[in-house]
Amino acid sequence: MNQKFAEEIRINGHKYHINGIKENAASTKQVDTEPPDEEISEDDEDLLLRNVATNQNHRPFAKFKRPQKLSRRKAITWVNDVVIRARGRELLGNFNPLVIAELFWEQSSKWHLFAEAHIEEVSGICQRFLEGVLKDKAPLDVFHRLWPTVLERVKTRHRDALEELGKILKDTRSYVINYNHYYTDTVKKRQSERRMNHMSECIEKSTKYKKLPGCQSDHTFPDIDVGHALDLFADRVDPNMDNHSSEEVLDCLFAIYKVYQKLFIANVTVQVIERHIVQDLELIFCPLTVAKLSDTDAVSLASESSAMERQRAFLVGRIGKLEQGRAILGEVMSSNI
Repeated sequence: MNQKFAEEIRINGHKYHINGIKENAASTKQVDTEPPDEEISEDDEDLLLRNVATNQNHRPFAKFKRPQKLSRRKAITWVNDVVIRARGRELLGNFNPLVIAELFWEQSSKWHLFAEAHIEEVSGICQRFLEGVLKDKAPLDVFHRLWPTVLERVKTRHRDALEELGKILKDTRSYVINYNHYYTDTVKKRQSERRMNHMSECIEKSTKYKKLPGCQSDHTFPDIDVGHALDLFADRVDPNMDNHSSEEVLDCLFAIYKVYQKLFIANVTVQVIERHIVQDLELIFCPLTVAKLSDTDAVSLASESSAMERQRAFLVGRIGKLEQGRAILGEVMSSNI
C-alpha cells in the first residue's frame, strides 16, 4: 500500500504536468548522488496513468483529479505571472527567491488529499483485520464486549496519524529549505539538457548532406558548417528578461519539488503510517494488555452475560431433576426385583 501511495504521488500528486519536462528525469551521474528514477516518455506516462487509473478504481486515490497538462509556453506564462506579482527590488532578469515557495505550494496542493486517503485506507484495513481475528478467536458474546475497546484504540491510532500528518504538512507549507545537493544537481542537469537540445537543433540546421565524389551510389556524408551552427546558437539567446528569470524559476521549482516529494513520501510512510498505525498493532490486545486490566474490567470481559447465566441455571436445574428421576427409577427397579 505504501508503494501504491508513492506511485500515486509521483504520477498524480502534482497540480500541473508540464509537457516537455520529464517528471522522472535522472539526476547527474555522480558517485554520491541519489539513485535516479527511470525516465518515462510522454506516451509511456499516459499508458502508466491509464493503468494506474484502472487498477485504482476501487481505491480512494481514484477520486482525485489527474494533473492538468500545460504546454511549456503556458508554464512559462504561469511562472512569469507569479514572478511579476512578487517582484521587489531585484534587478530585471532576476527573481524573488520567495517565488519558488509560492509556486511549490500550488504545485503540491494535492498532497494532503493523497496522504489523508492513504491513512484512511490503511487504518480501515487494520480495523477489518483485527475485527476478523477477534471474531474468529473469541466467542460472539466476548467479541461484542471486547470489540468497542479495540475499536477505540484503532481510532486513537488514526487520530494520532492525522495529527502527525498535520505537523508534516505544516513543515511543507512553510518556506522551502534545502540541504540536499540533489537540488543543484537537477537544476544544472536541466540547464545542460536545454543547451544540448539547442545545440543539436543548430547543428542539424547547419548540416548539409553531400554525395561522395566519384561514388556511383547514392551514399551521402554530412557536411557541418560549424561557424553557422555557433552563430545560430548565439542568436538563440532570448532578450526578454522576464522569460529568462521565469525559465530559471521553473528549473528551481522542478528541482525543489522532486526533493520535497521524496521527503514527503518517506515522512508519510514512516512517521505516519508505520509509526502510528501499523507499528505494534499486535499490542492493541495482548497478554500484557490483559495483565494491566483492573479487576472490574477483567470480570466484565470474562464473565457470562445475564442471558447465559439464566440459561446455565435453567440447564443445571434440568440436570438436577433428571438425576433425581434416575435415582427414583433405580429404587423402583430394585424393589421390583
